[in-house]
Amino acid sequence: MLSFLKEKKSIMDNQNKPPAYRWLILLLTWLTAVALFSSINQLAPLSGSIIADLNLAGAAYGILYSSPMFGVACMALVAGAASDCFGPRIVISCGLSFVALCAFCRGFAASSGSYGLFLLCNFLMGLGFGITYPNLPKLVGDWFPVRQRGAATSIYSTGIPCGSSSALMLTIPVALVLAKGVWQHVPFIWGCFALAVALLVWLLCRNGPGFVSSRSSGGKMFNKEVYTNRTLWRVGATFFCCTWVFYVCLSWFPSILAYRGASPGQAGAMTGLIPLFGLLGNLIVPVLSDRIHWRSIFIIGGQICGVTACLLMLFCPLSWFYVLMPLIGFFDNAAYACLAFMLPLDLMPAHQRGSATGFIMTMGYISALLGPTVVGLIWDASQSMNIVVTSIALVYLVGITCALRIPDPVRQRWLAAKKQNLAMAQA
Repeated sequence: MLSFLKEKKSIMDNQNKPPAYRWLILLLTWLTAVALFSSINQLAPLSGSIIADLNLAGAAYGILYSSPMFGVACMALVAGAASDCFGPRIVISCGLSFVALCAFCRGFAASSGSYGLFLLCNFLMGLGFGITYPNLPKLVGDWFPVRQRGAATSIYSTGIPCGSSSALMLTIPVALVLAKGVWQHVPFIWGCFALAVALLVWLLCRNGPGFVSSRSSGGKMFNKEVYTNRTLWRVGATFFCCTWVFYVCLSWFPSILAYRGASPGQAGAMTGLIPLFGLLGNLIVPVLSDRIHWRSIFIIGGQICGVTACLLMLFCPLSWFYVLMPLIGFFDNAAYACLAFMLPLDLMPAHQRGSATGFIMTMGYISALLGPTVVGLIWDASQSMNIVVTSIALVYLVGITCALRIPDPVRQRWLAAKKQNLAMAQA
């Protein structure tokens, strides 16, 4: 009884917050996304130094890079259900604080020269990432009305490519300089940023007025209806393919492009264009899909464009990658935004959105673990960029096949309302 009264008081307090407070929540959500993805992707620009100093094979580096994604896959399901039960504020705050702590531990592990310890710290960082990330869509969905969710999603999801691009483009010229040229100290630099954001979230974040606890709705923490939903399984399978492509490109394209003849600076700049133009995809597509009442066109069409870009890579000169990388970044993130951020809000009631998002991200981030590792094995065996690019195109084709069977609730509701209005006008 006491816990119910506390929960009721918390909801009423947040309902009394001024409408402008939701924009502060949106800023905190964006900063959280930047902190998460800069923490995860800071190793890619340092791949050459890591492989050389730790004497790693390609597959070993692939396991190291993708180990946080295993943590995400382990925790996203639990964190989403916990958010439905206890609210996203406490879950996000704890998760981001743990990411910051692990960032510092990763710096000490790198300095020790132990691959096993470095791998363990990377995995633990993934646990914090998995606690935090699935609850960002729920936090925004609880604070923003339906008519503003597309715009809010567009804004905060740009934090994903911003964080990835920051890690790719600023690690060498800024973070490494601040670390006095010692790559093992770079995690401390990014860890300070994650810690600062975590403190802001603890101080300022609140559960939204739309938050409904799964306990007060008579449900359990783990709801069978979510995990037996066939539509969510199809969404998760498509997200699996999009996430595979994104993390394979970020982790391996700097090395592959350098092998093809690009300088380290060119390879980093070309790869950095993927999350940079992904920012545009995240910014434009959620709003546009709301305006035209059509999500599936971006999910399916984005992957078709990705396949086309991959096939062109097989034949084009190196300079074309300055065009093809932005295409992959934009269209892959367009599909990513609809699958991970919009469809859980469209398909599920409020008290199941965290669980649904966690379920989808668990499936997706299993592929973020497998993708770089499998491509590392392919690269070790073939030393062929064409084989790697062909594998990416095949993964896209699997994603298209799954996406064709996902219903589009926004489109269906809009067509039903249009048909009803037409019938009323004719009557």
